[in-house]
Amino acid sequence: MLAIMRREFKAYFTSPIGYIVVAAIFFISGVFFTQMVAYGIADMRSVFSTMYTFIMFLMPMLTMRLMSEDKKIKTDQILLTSPVTITGIVMGKYLAAVLVFIVASSSTLAECLVLGILGTPDWGVVITNYVAMILLAATFIAVGMFISALTENQVVAAIGAIVANVAVTYIDGILPNINNEFLDQFISDSTFTSRYSEFMSGMINFSSIMFFLSIIAVFLFLCGRVLEKRRWE
Repeated sequence: MLAIMRREFKAYFTSPIGYIVVAAIFFISGVFFTQMVAYGIADMRSVFSTMYTFIMFLMPMLTMRLMSEDKKIKTDQILLTSPVTITGIVMGKYLAAVLVFIVASSSTLAECLVLGILGTPDWGVVITNYVAMILLAATFIAVGMFISALTENQVVAAIGAIVANVAVTYIDGILPNINNEFLDQFISDSTFTSRYSEFMSGMINFSSIMFFLSIIAVFLFLCGRVLEKRRWE
């Protein structure tokens, strides 16, 4: 698993993808942080809140080649016949993508340190927002990785992941009103935005953490089943 993770992590930076994602997140967070400082606001929530939309569209760039590229150039057969387990393959690739995002999001940590020098931020809120951003990105990566496993076309994988991300974000607006209080509340609570917004206020809700971790586990499991099916074919 670790060998696959190292290989995939290096692969991101032997192509433009890793640099584009890192540069984009650095630039986006930097722009909003500069505006925040210019207005004398010692609150990183606006930066983290804005990052949601960009993460939703940037993560498919990280995942579009994770599984589809191996399928296209037939290197998946080498992986599937190697002594590495399906779980090891999936987790190795997944952790590599998450690690790239953590590297990219390090810019927000630097900004938080600057903010600590210039003002008195609420560090509890900063920490919960950072945790939320990592969980959100990790979830989008799991979703995108599963979609990438379904096709050998990277463009299709990227577009499919974006559509899926938008759907799970705005599912309460996409689905018609069911006129059932319980179901309407369930759908509303199942949107990523509602769970993410809880962290924005500085509150760590265990159910929200489990919500994201459960979705990650489900999509990684489905990705593993796709690989398992391909192995026996």
